[in-house]
Amino acid sequence: MKHLLLIISILFLTINTKAQSIKTISTTDLVAECSKTNGELPDKQFVIWFPPIFWEIIADKMNVSSEYITEPLKDYMMFCVVDYSLVNGKIIFKSEEDIRESLMLIDSSDNKTRPVDESEISGKADSVLNLIRPVMKQLLGQFGEGMKVFLFKPKHKKLHQLDDVKSKNKFSLRWDSNTITWKLPFSSVLPPKICPIDKEKMKGNWDYCPFHGVKLEK
Repeated sequence: MKHLLLIISILFLTINTKAQSIKTISTTDLVAECSKTNGELPDKQFVIWFPPIFWEIIADKMNVSSEYITEPLKDYMMFCVVDYSLVNGKIIFKSEEDIRESLMLIDSSDNKTRPVDESEISGKADSVLNLIRPVMKQLLGQFGEGMKVFLFKPKHKKLHQLDDVKSKNKFSLRWDSNTITWKLPFSSVLPPKICPIDKEKMKGNWDYCPFHGVKLEK
């Protein structure tokens, strides 16, 4: 369990300090693609999705097995949600109960999945969450206190496929009037493509050069 705590600590330090690339994947770019913001002040939302590759890269940095996290969480999709309002200069966080009441995960075919009740989470997964929460609180300060962790157990094929961040897919997290969408594949996990005209490197999830309109080469 000490290894697990180290991995999680490095994870959130990575988010804050924008660590350099690990092997061929930029941790900074991956964190950016996993993270989403929504809304306008005084009401804002912030969400992080944790696909298995996220933990694998952090574990690789620590030179330990990613199974300390991926194995307990293999049946779940994990999200951390912050929903807050700025009132008279003070940050007010929405409670976990208020978010959970309408929270759902929606795939590209509009299949909806509700978050797993805490009483139904496996003991091993619950142990991971119990380590994640205090680390978030310590490293993210007041926003860490407002971050709520939700697990989903996908029932539909398209949601089961979301672990593969290199394949084309799309899903959304929705609660109240908020809808936050992730589109796959992530460019951070793909090799760059090349514009055939000027040989410039482009994002790996682009099909066409935005400057010349020509199809990119692998």
